[in-house]
Amino acid sequence: MDPLRIAVIANMVDPNRVALFERVVRQEGVELLVIYETGMERNRSWRVAADLPYRHVLLRSISVDLRPFGTDAYLHVPLRPLEPIRSFRPDVVVGAGGGIWSSPANIAAFAARRKEGWSFVPWWGSFQKKRPSIARRLSEPWVRRFLSRSDLCLAYGTRAAGELERLGVAASAVRCVPNAVPPGEPSPRRRPHTPVRFLFVGQLIQRKGVEELLEAFAQLPEAELHIAGDGPLRPLVTRAAERGRVAYAGQINHPALQRLYADSDVLVLPSRYEVWGLVINEALEHGLPIIATEGVGAVDDLVLDEVNGYVTRTGRVDELRDAMARIMDWNDARWRSAAATGTEIARRWSVDAAATAFVDACRASLARRAA
Repeated sequence: MDPLRIAVIANMVDPNRVALFERVVRQEGVELLVIYETGMERNRSWRVAADLPYRHVLLRSISVDLRPFGTDAYLHVPLRPLEPIRSFRPDVVVGAGGGIWSSPANIAAFAARRKEGWSFVPWWGSFQKKRPSIARRLSEPWVRRFLSRSDLCLAYGTRAAGELERLGVAASAVRCVPNAVPPGEPSPRRRPHTPVRFLFVGQLIQRKGVEELLEAFAQLPEAELHIAGDGPLRPLVTRAAERGRVAYAGQINHPALQRLYADSDVLVLPSRYEVWGLVINEALEHGLPIIATEGVGAVDDLVLDEVNGYVTRTGRVDELRDAMARIMDWNDARWRSAAATGTEIARRWSVDAAATAFVDACRASLARRAA
């Protein structure tokens, strides 16, 4: 049997996807090429691995910073994006990364799918905001065409799958590929600290709800808040740290972050809008309960409200404060139950499970194309 040849177009070298692609190439009868539009986007602190464990190509691209237009995204305009794909002769091209419907490389692969004979599969993560921007409303007819005329669509999770159906994709053409992180070193859960240690990990930007978090935490009579990350709101965080009870770790590497998870009690992710939220996956591996807003895509699959954490309404400081206060009152049995639930969810949303689902979905796209 001929191998299944999969080409993936990604916006940058995401370290979480490196682990996934490494496991994909281990599967029997699969050949993989990953085409990166750029090495790393400037708003990320991730380091590009020196030697990726799979075949890959870095395109020569002109990158346009879209942050002045009210988004934290980039548009990469590559030179000859189809050249490495044609040389590889794939059966399936997967459009991954941010902004797949507006990526010139993905659009070129989508347009060439019939002539070149490959199936085209977008990997979708976003969902509709309560107040979509004018640009998104104007672009929706194209997004619907792009997705509904693809051979199959991958979804990060339940919410992204629902959004694909809202945009006109048949439920039979949607496959969930767990949005996963590389396995860490789970820490044995012990009784929480006294006072309880809350943890925030992420970019210090408005979209992440940093201001709401600091305001809610200030209203708690006792507790600690540890913050890891960097961004434009760093002065706000450092001022809070000067007043006490807030510890600012700055931008830290992966081993230091793993130690911080192990030494914390609760992850808080109060984002106004978050396509997924991989920090939740990481925290669950360490048995941490989660407090997150309904604006975080991962909560539909990873957080059971009042079981392994709480889900609050976006932007509601009072609800965030109350959730933090309630979790501080949990007894030992409640902490142990939340940890057990979280680690079981993390096991189901593993990189190995994602790799298997990814390859199965690519095979399904060929079957749908042939039907």
